[in-house]
Amino acid sequence: RKIGEAHKGEKSTFWKGGVSKKNNSERKNIMATFKYQSWRREIFERDDYTCQMHDCGKRGGKIRAHHIKKFAHYPELRLDLRNGIVICEDCDCKKIVHREKKWEKYFLDILKYRGIITAIDYKTLTNYEKTKIRST
Repeated sequence: RKIGEAHKGEKSTFWKGGVSKKNNSERKNIMATFKYQSWRREIFERDDYTCQMHDCGKRGGKIRAHHIKKFAHYPELRLDLRNGIVICEDCDCKKIVHREKKWEKYFLDILKYRGIITAIDYKTLTNYEKTKIRST
């Protein structure tokens, strides 16, 4: 499906002031680091390589270490183990993409219930303010 000229670039409803290219290359650089790979592996191991969505529970296969608080908006939480949870590709694509904010509390509830985060962590993360991203 082709996107018409009327919906490209600044005309798109998804336009973020031209920061996506900068954030995308920054994201790729961070994801290539040993620290990020370790974070990802620890999330997979902690969650037993199993999708944490209540109606899924799929183990292995195409799974992702999902950032509960968005990677782009919360740079200080990118490598925080309290900010990650395993989600399978199907659940991510069908339920979470473009609805991340809706799922934040749900994922934090899961981590609190499992004893991975404390009540203080829960309150802190639930009320965590988004970092302002400057467009350059």
